[in-house]
Amino acid sequence: VGSEDDDDDPAASSSSEDSASRRRVVYVVRHAESRYNAGVRAWSLRALMQERDHGLTPRGRAQCAALRGTLETAASAGDADAAAMAAAQRLSSPLRRALATAALAIPTADCPNGTVITALPDAREQCLAPLFARDSEGTPKSHIADAFQAELARAQFSEETSSLGAKDEEASVVAPPTDHECFSLDLDAIEAEEWWEVAESDAAVARRVGSLLVELYRRAERGAPVFVGHSRAIRHMFRAAASAPGVVVDPAFSAARLANCAVVKVVLEGGRRRRRRPLGSPVTDGAEDSCDDVPSIVAADFLFDTTFKGDGSET
Repeated sequence: VGSEDDDDDPAASSSSEDSASRRRVVYVVRHAESRYNAGVRAWSLRALMQERDHGLTPRGRAQCAALRGTLETAASAGDADAAAMAAAQRLSSPLRRALATAALAIPTADCPNGTVITALPDAREQCLAPLFARDSEGTPKSHIADAFQAELARAQFSEETSSLGAKDEEASVVAPPTDHECFSLDLDAIEAEEWWEVAESDAAVARRVGSLLVELYRRAERGAPVFVGHSRAIRHMFRAAASAPGVVVDPAFSAARLANCAVVKVVLEGGRRRRRRPLGSPVTDGAEDSCDDVPSIVAADFLFDTTFKGDGSET
C-alpha cells in the first residue's frame, strides 16, 4: 500500500504509465481432447501407438463446439474478450490437435479471404521419449496442410452423418459448423521438414519456450492473438516468464494441467531485462546465467468458466 504522496509523485506515475504501455494480451487456449488423451484415459496401448500426431476425438470436437458456442453467445452479449478472440489472429502449435482446435473452437469473423492459422514450431509439445510420446512426434512440414484438412473434413463428416441419424461414435457428436475450405495455414516459421525433437530435455524446452514468449509478445503488438498450445508447454511458458516485480501470478499455472479447451487471458510485459535462471540454481544442459528480453507475465486469468485439469494426458 503506497502513501498518499505516491499519487502526486511524477516519477511513480511515469513508471506506472511506462509499464502499462509495455503490456500486451494473449489469449492462451489448450487444445481439445486428442485421440492420445483418450488412449491414456482408457489405458489403451493401441490408441497410443497406432498413429502419431494424434487428432481430435468426437469428445474433443464436442469441446470445440461448446467453446465456440460460449464465445458466440458471450460476444453477442457484448463480452469484449469473446469479440476480440473471434477477430484475432490465430497462432498454434503445428501439431494436429492444436491446429484443429484453432479452427473449430474459435468463431470465425467474416473474412472474404478466409482465416489464416499461423503455425509456430516453438509452440510444439515436449516429446519426452520415442514410441511412448507419439502424439508429439509431428507431421512432416510438407504433409501438415493435408493432415489439417483431413481433420476438418472428419469434423464436417461427423456433423453431416449425425444430422442423418447415424449412431456410430464418430457421428454421435455434432461438430461446430465449419467450411474447411475457408482455413489456410501459414507454415513459413517452420524451417525443417522434421521440426520436432524426440527426447527433448526440460532445459531445451525452456529455451525455445522463451523464444515463443518473445514471438507471442511481438505478434500481440498488432492486437491480442489467440494462441492454441499444449498443457506441458504452457506450464513451461509460465516457468520461463518471470513475474514482474510486485506482481504475483497464481503458481498453479506453472504446475497444474489446464482442462481441454480452457482459455486463459495472459498479460505480457516486455522491455524488462531479467535472468533466465534463478541465481544459484544448477546449470543443466549447457545453460548459463544470462539475461534476455523474455517478457514477464503480469496477469493470468481463466475466462468463460474454464479451469485447470483435463481428464486426459498432459499433452
